[in-house]
Amino acid sequence: MLAYRKIIFISLLSIAQILLGEEDPQQQKFSDKLDFYFGAIDPAPDPNERTELGHQLFFDTRLSASDKTSCVSCHALSSAGTNRKLVKQQKEEGTFFRDIPTVFNVAQLNLFSWEGKRIMLYEKIHHSLNSKHEMGEGEWEPRLDRLASYQDLFKKAYPEKKMTQETISDALAEYLKQLVTPAPIDDYINGDKKALSVEQLKGLNTFNEMKCASCHTGKNFGGEMVQQMGAIKAWPNKKDLGYFYTTKNEEHKMFFRVSPLRNVILTKPYFHDASSSHLLDAIRKMDEHVAGAGVDKESTIEIYTFLKSLSGELPEKWIDAPVIQK
Repeated sequence: MLAYRKIIFISLLSIAQILLGEEDPQQQKFSDKLDFYFGAIDPAPDPNERTELGHQLFFDTRLSASDKTSCVSCHALSSAGTNRKLVKQQKEEGTFFRDIPTVFNVAQLNLFSWEGKRIMLYEKIHHSLNSKHEMGEGEWEPRLDRLASYQDLFKKAYPEKKMTQETISDALAEYLKQLVTPAPIDDYINGDKKALSVEQLKGLNTFNEMKCASCHTGKNFGGEMVQQMGAIKAWPNKKDLGYFYTTKNEEHKMFFRVSPLRNVILTKPYFHDASSSHLLDAIRKMDEHVAGAGVDKESTIEIYTFLKSLSGELPEKWIDAPVIQK
């Protein structure tokens, strides 16, 4: 009888702590783990003339070799910074290469591109501007000629430099630094213990228990390392060998960058090959082929519930189309 009363007392105390915003010992462990493994997203820096310039360039088709594609053509900012309609179209046309990752919070990543080859944002942008799968290959002189109307803006933003691939890449990088989406998880990490629901906290615990946090680390809950797709069970699609193309090391076949999970509820389809159209299926597939933690249906739903806390507020000012220099 005494033990029964003790259990009731502890349960009521835990409920009271949650209602009052106080942490019980288990929640304190969560906080410690979040600070260690993840950390809150940094706020966007103060914008400047280079930011405004990059904003326009991001929406300008003249930046591409074809004069038909802009950055926003693939990274639709109103669709969480990706473009599932384009991915579907590419698959139907037979032109699909890899899924389009989101550009939100991209400036706070440590690895860029699916194979994890790029380690600097500027470097990634410069590569994208010259990739046949993105903005196109070819001479830059025609592009710079088409962008001549930007000369005055470049003089203001880069007084001692000219408009070149380098300054264009830098301006785009400055713009991307504004695409930050602070979410409930950040409020929780920063001390607001009411920011996550009881169900989301339970999902967080499951996220850790099922080994998700072993790879999905850092402020973006991923994007910090490459891991093998198919470490437990062979990945069904082996057409793309990922990191192997960078190192030419046979042991690196099927290694890809661990996907960042911020706004993941909104960024379907999932994986480098866009093989899952629903997040619940993606969670199941990750466990089956990569983690091997034995995630059942209940655990899958718990993780899904936690991942909702990673969806953040979009920076409205910076996702609207600007007036472009003509």
